[in-house]
Amino acid sequence: MHDDDPANNLEEIARTFGGCAEIVPLKGGQREAFRAGSIVIKPADSEAEAEWLATTFNQLSDTAEIRTPKPVKSLRGHWIENGYVAWSFVTGETKTGAYLEKSRVCDAYHRLVCHVARPAFLDARNDAWSIADRKAWDDEELDYGAEFAAVYRPLLSSLEDSNLPNQLIHGDFSGNVLFADGLPPAVIDFSPYWRPAAFAQAVILIDAATLDETATSFDLLNVFGSIENIGQLTIRAALRRIFEQFEHSRLRRIEKAEAMSVAELYCAAYQRLFS
Repeated sequence: MHDDDPANNLEEIARTFGGCAEIVPLKGGQREAFRAGSIVIKPADSEAEAEWLATTFNQLSDTAEIRTPKPVKSLRGHWIENGYVAWSFVTGETKTGAYLEKSRVCDAYHRLVCHVARPAFLDARNDAWSIADRKAWDDEELDYGAEFAAVYRPLLSSLEDSNLPNQLIHGDFSGNVLFADGLPPAVIDFSPYWRPAAFAQAVILIDAATLDETATSFDLLNVFGSIENIGQLTIRAALRRIFEQFEHSRLRRIEKAEAMSVAELYCAAYQRLFS
């Protein structure tokens, strides 16, 4: 690509995948996803991961419970073109609250992917989210300073081994469920991790407790409280969100004070849920 106009580049990429040339930015996806008619195009940060995602989801079928986007090959028959991938556009809107619905969709989704083998590319991922996940699950040593450690130390003191089996999960389920009248919910922007299936539910829970001011602990535990080992899984989920802040601070994407503030919110949310 040698065109200096990013919009023209995206239009050319969209045409490569058979989409229309009118490019519409989409919310979420770190603001890097664009609709072009019936498809969505976005950067392929890792070719290995992008190829695996396309191949895997090309073999999955929708069910009566959920819809999933489908990968789209370019007109030349490739999953990746000029560093971009394309997926079918699915209709629907995100919904605030609706945690019982989201929990049921999460369960159905992870039944759909439970047979998929662990992808090899997970071992090579070194982004802030993957590092935070490994640290939250004791796969990588904690190396934060005393000020950061003071925030998460109360969570570590309550941590136990869950001994639950791992499988492929969507590690960022909370904001990636779309609802449309007359259609099953759709799950988008798959973020692959290899953890217990219920960990995805715990991430929804801790995000809701931290970020949704209308969600009470009582109501949330009515939805999620009966899940096996939910307390321990929610500690891990809170730690992952906290460590994500610290990793982004290290990369200077956010200020240290902001990282500390968000980390404290997640820690306090866990305490409200399980104190």
